Amino acid sequence: MTPSQCRAARGLLNWSQPELARRCSMHKQTISNFEAERSTPSNTSLEKISRVLENGGVEFGPDNAVSLPQIKIIKLEDRGWFITLLDDVIFTLQDQTDPELLIYGGDNRVYPEATVEKLRDVRKAGIRMREMVCEGNTYLMGQETDYRWIPKKFFKNYNTIVYGDRVCVDFRGRAAILIINKGWADAERVKFEMLWDTGLPVRTKSTSDIRY
Repeated sequence: MTPSQCRAARGLLNWSQPELARRCSMHKQTISNFEAERSTPSNTSLEKISRVLENGGVEFGPDNAVSLPQIKIIKLEDRGWFITLLDDVIFTLQDQTDPELLIYGGDNRVYPEATVEKLRDVRKAGIRMREMVCEGNTYLMGQETDYRWIPKKFFKNYNTIVYGDRVCVDFRGRAAILIINKGWADAERVKFEMLWDTGLPVRTKSTSDIRY
């Protein structure tokens, strides 16, 4: 990625230098110096900047090309990818009215401490979370009214996560595919609402001693 590609990618995503820096967990001056061609970040930092911009939806091509395709597919394979995804949830939904994160097929019992803390950050950002979990699962870290049970015979622990214009399909924590496309995200959201309306209400108190 070249400095001009970085500038163009930010422009397509309508991100400021401070916002890109926050997403990359870097100092704003690092981004500013790179784009102004005053200095070049380390290879590790460049890879992180590229990955964050690509996760935002842009594609880099030859001859300094940058594009924002209607459909973007991203493989999430790095260790800790779910934490990165939740950071993207916060940034993607931060300016939306009534922001919401939908999770189908999850299981709060398997969440490590780092994931729980990041989900608390999601809550603090004002983002509502609704989850559909297996029938009989009472280990619920959120409010009971934010859950529906999936009948046991239909439950598979492969998450589908919907937020904004994005859909993430999780292969049991080992890897995931993130698709950025508003039409498909809207369709998955409608599907979730249909399943939510026909799902089994949770009529018992949570047995989890840890809450979001």
